[in-house]
Order: sequence, then C-alpha cells, then structure tokens
Amino acid sequence: MAANNFSRLLGTTATKFQIGQGNCGWSAPDATHLENRTAGGAFAITRGADPVGANDYVTLGSIPSLTEGVNVAVRFAITNAAAQNSVSSLPALAVILRAFLDITTPYSAGATITVGTAAVPAAFMDTGDSTPQTNDLYDAPQDVVTTLGGTVLVTVAGAPAAGAGTCCVVYCKPLL
Repeated sequence: MAANNFSRLLGTTATKFQIGQGNCGWSAPDATHLENRTAGGAFAITRGADPVGANDYVTLGSIPSLTEGVNVAVRFAITNAAAQNSVSSLPALAVILRAFLDITTPYSAGATITVGTAAVPAAFMDTGDSTPQTNDLYDAPQDVVTTLGGTVLVTVAGAPAAGAGTCCVVYCKPLL
C-alpha cells in the first residue's frame, strides 16, 4: 500500500471496526457508543463509566477536581486600607506554599502588614516578614494547611497615608 493511501484507512481489522467504504465505527456490546461520525471523519464519540481497571480510559467525571495537585494563586491589589479581602477563596484543606507581598508604592512610616485569613490574620505573613516602607518583593515560603479555607485577608496597621502593592498566596489542594 502506498504511503499516500494511509489517509483513506478508516479502522483496523479488529472485530470492533470495519475497513473500507461505507460506515466505520464501534460495535457497542457495553452500550457506551453514543455517536458515530462516518461522513469523512473516522472517529467515534464515546462515553464511558469511571475507570476501574488499568486499561480503562479516563473520563472527566472520574477526575475529582481539576485543581487537585496543581499550584493555584490568589492574587489581588492592596492599598493603604486597614483590612482587605481577596475576591477568590482558599479551599478547605489547601496547602499554602508561599505568600508574596510586592510593595510598589511605599507605605507611610509605622505601617505594618500581615497576610492570613479572618480566623488567623497573620497565618501566612507576619509583620516581620516585610518592610512596607521599601519597594520590594517579600516572599514567605511555607507549608501550612488551612483547615477552614476562606478569603485571604491583608491587614494594614498603623493608619498609613500612602502605600500600595500586590498580595499573592500560592496554594495547592492535595490529591486525595
């Protein structure tokens, strides 16, 4: 068979396919077959149950969460306001990997910043982890499990007249 003829091959010689002109598709002894595309497209759209064996194919329904085991960040702008919450929430049992403060406009003298949650306001960064009067990127690597989750809370103390930056908390949800 010439190399240019392979584009016309629409199956295999196994019992679940047929080769040649006409229909190409799956036999459906287990009722997983839903749709057969034969008009010029040699594929079948199938659906299946959650995998139970080593040779089963994986379905999106069998994946518990698309964020499990993946690093995710909650990032938001901060100002000189006393208490600022993120819009996004940390899930319960998230593992906090690091917290960043990127100070882009220095805060007034006497200002301190903590990063955490409403339950523990300095859980991820305490006042000694940054010097908000200096433009810089402050990084606090860690391995902290949040039991309750919730929004990230940035607390700015000392009533500064000026100051701005970005807070970023990187976390993952462990594979269960």
